[in-house]
Amino acid sequence: MFGYVISDSVGNRTVTYDDPFNASAFDLSEKIRIFPRRFTLEGGQQRTVRIQVIPGPDLEDGTYFARLTVTSEEAGRTIEEIEAERQEGELVTRINYRFVQGFSINYRKGNVTTGIVVEDFNYQINESDIQLFSSLRRTGNSPFLGTLRASLINGSGQTVVSGSGTVGVAFEILNRLAIPLDEPLEAGSYIVRFEFLTDRADLNPSDIIRAEPVIFEQEITIP
Repeated sequence: MFGYVISDSVGNRTVTYDDPFNASAFDLSEKIRIFPRRFTLEGGQQRTVRIQVIPGPDLEDGTYFARLTVTSEEAGRTIEEIEAERQEGELVTRINYRFVQGFSINYRKGNVTTGIVVEDFNYQINESDIQLFSSLRRTGNSPFLGTLRASLINGSGQTVVSGSGTVGVAFEILNRLAIPLDEPLEAGSYIVRFEFLTDRADLNPSDIIRAEPVIFEQEITIP
């Protein structure tokens, strides 16, 4: 099914499956075939599942994606197991664990490009951290996968605190980055500096579409 990561009004992330507008342009789910769709794994076993993409001749350049969900089901009990329970004549309690794992499938066609734009910025200062909120929109025809490096610079040009975090933007998202504070910030004017890079330590470099670094700066005043 077509799905991607979004955020709520405070930057908490979840996956949405309800976006028919973007699904009409970027949905990959109807273009993939999975073999086999059902299988049994005993303890310690492995199984290769083949995923075939059938893009079609009219597919435009860009990155197409879908969410694949793997769900476990209770294995059927043997006749011997059922008979053994009956013969014991005791109340039997069975606990079944259901395993659900979702992950993204991506397919790239032709010339793929990406980028990022900061459309809005806000911040919140707490006793233990400063939280930086940025409304992000990706450009190009593919999701932006990268890293955000943030710095808080005082009036003397010194970096007071800094932090970093991963960023993934399928279309739009509100990103929240919390930077711990060892001590309260002094009153005054500061510059918040963002640097967006298409580098991710947790991803294979070949999975990332490269783009030029994006710098964003915003002056804030701490009373």
